[in-house]
Amino acid sequence: SIAETLYLNALISYPRTSSQKLPPDIGYREILEKLSENNAYAKAAKKILSKNALEPKQGEKEDPAHPAIYPTGEWKDGLNSDQLKILDLVTRRFLATFEEDAEKAVCRSVLRIGSVRFILKGSEIAKRGWLDVYSPYYKLEEKIVPSLKEGDTLTVKRVILEEKFTNPPHRYNPASLVKEMEMLGIGTKATRAEIVETLYKRKYITGKSITVTELGFSIVSTLSKFSPKILSVEMTRKIESDMDKIERGILEEDEVVNAARKELVEILREIESREKNVGEYLTSSIIMILRDRNVIGKCPVCREGDLKMIVSKKTGKRFGICTNVFNGKCRLTIPLPQNPNKVYVTDRTCSSCGWPIVRVLTRRRTWFLCVNPSCPGKPNLPRKSA
Repeated sequence: SIAETLYLNALISYPRTSSQKLPPDIGYREILEKLSENNAYAKAAKKILSKNALEPKQGEKEDPAHPAIYPTGEWKDGLNSDQLKILDLVTRRFLATFEEDAEKAVCRSVLRIGSVRFILKGSEIAKRGWLDVYSPYYKLEEKIVPSLKEGDTLTVKRVILEEKFTNPPHRYNPASLVKEMEMLGIGTKATRAEIVETLYKRKYITGKSITVTELGFSIVSTLSKFSPKILSVEMTRKIESDMDKIERGILEEDEVVNAARKELVEILREIESREKNVGEYLTSSIIMILRDRNVIGKCPVCREGDLKMIVSKKTGKRFGICTNVFNGKCRLTIPLPQNPNKVYVTDRTCSSCGWPIVRVLTRRRTWFLCVNPSCPGKPNLPRKSA
C-alpha cells in the first residue's frame, strides 16, 4: 500500500494502528524542527515551535503496540503523486493537533409569515485555528445570514413550495465499509482492508459505490439457510475482542483458542452434515445466475423464446440466438461485438425498435448497442432482415 511504502522509506510511522495517541517519546520538537525546513510546512511548524509547551490534542483510542500515525519529518525525492498526497495528509494532520481550536458561530432565527413559522439557520467560522493548516482536507461549511434582531420586519419576495422525498442512505465505498467493520468489531486494523479486497477478488461485491453481486447474494443466502451462525457478527466480534484481550494480557491464549476452536468445529460439523444440500443449493443458484447473465431478453421475433448470448466453441465467435431455434420454432440469430470487446446484458430496450440493448465495454469507452441489425435508430447502416 501507499502508506506501507512511506513507512518503509522512513517518512511516516507504522501505519497499521488504531491509536489516536501521540506520546511525547516520539519527539515532537525534533519532528517539528525538521518540518520547519520544508517550505510547505515551515510557517505552521515555526508558529507551533514558538509555544511554551507542545501538547497535541488526542483522541481516546489507544494501541499498546503503536502510536497514531505521524510524519518523521524526513523527505525523499522521487515520490509519486499519490505518495505525496498521503504524506501531506499525515503531516498536516500532525501539525493540526498542535494548533488552537477552530470556532464556528451558529445562529438560528425564527421567522413568521402570518401564522406560519420558518427556521433560518446560519453558520460562520469565527476563529480558524487548526483549519489554517488542515483546510485542504476539511470542507468548510459556512452559511452566512444577515444580522437580525428580534422584532425586525422583512420583505417576502416570493414563496417556493417544494415536495421532497427521503433519499436512500449512501452505498458503502471501500473506506466507509472498513470504518463500519471497525465499528462492528469485525476484523483487525491489519486485516479489514484485505477482507474487502478479497470480496472484490471473489466477485462478491463490485464498484467503488459497492453493489453486492448475484454471486455474493447467493453465498449469503446459502449460508443463512444452512448455517446462519457462521454469518453472526456477534461471534466474529467476540473472537476479535478476545484476541485483543490476549494482546493486552487480560485473557490467556489457550483459553481463547480452545473456546474459538470448539465453536468453529461445531459450525463446520453442521455444514459437513448438510454438505450435499449446501452444494446442490449453491450450484443451482450459480447456474441460474449464469443463465440469466447470458439472456439478452425475450426474442423480439417469436416472442416466446429467450434471446441468449453464446460463444461458439468451434470458432470462438460471439452471437445471439433465440432458444426456440433449437426446436425449429424460430430462426433468429444476430451478430454481436467480438473480442477483445466485452458484452454485458442490460434491462434496457431500444426506443426506436423495442429490441434489447447490450452494454459493450471496449478498451477506451463503454457504449450501448441495440442488437437489431436493422434498427431504424442506427444511422447510415444498410437495412438487413434479421
